[in-house]
Amino acid sequence: LTSLGEKFGASENPEIAAEVKEIVESGKKRLALIGQPLPLAGVTLDGQPFDVSTLKGKIVLVDFWATWCGPCLEEIPNIKQVYEQYHAKGFEVVGYNIDDERATVEQFFTNQKLPWQTVMSADPDKVGFDSPLAQFCGVKSIPFLVLLDGEGKVIALHTRGERLGEKIA
Repeated sequence: LTSLGEKFGASENPEIAAEVKEIVESGKKRLALIGQPLPLAGVTLDGQPFDVSTLKGKIVLVDFWATWCGPCLEEIPNIKQVYEQYHAKGFEVVGYNIDDERATVEQFFTNQKLPWQTVMSADPDKVGFDSPLAQFCGVKSIPFLVLLDGEGKVIALHTRGERLGEKIA
């Protein structure tokens, strides 16, 4: 990341330099997550504060997703399969939705059911990629998956596809 920032951050094109700076800063945020507690907070779809204490002692996958994200929707069957296989053994999933409108998410759930909780930003003025948790994690693209240990600390990033099942096993 540092060499990327040095090489392209000095671009004479101010737009490129600004974009590279943002990419490098976000990448550093993501890398700094490993081994640290994730401040998972927000509200559930019914508007209630999310109770993170219910996850203590469990391995948790936090799935940053949105209804408009094709790759996010394509990953759901894989997450469901791993969830069904390991849920009874202490595996949980929390979907952290970054849609801009709650109504869009509510409409999505009229047709699609997920067996895990969905959480959104508690601040209606800070949603999507501007939500506090997305900002904290440096999320600039989705799906972005974060795996937490029983203490709520980040143990892996980008655990998608076969890697998710392997990591949980």
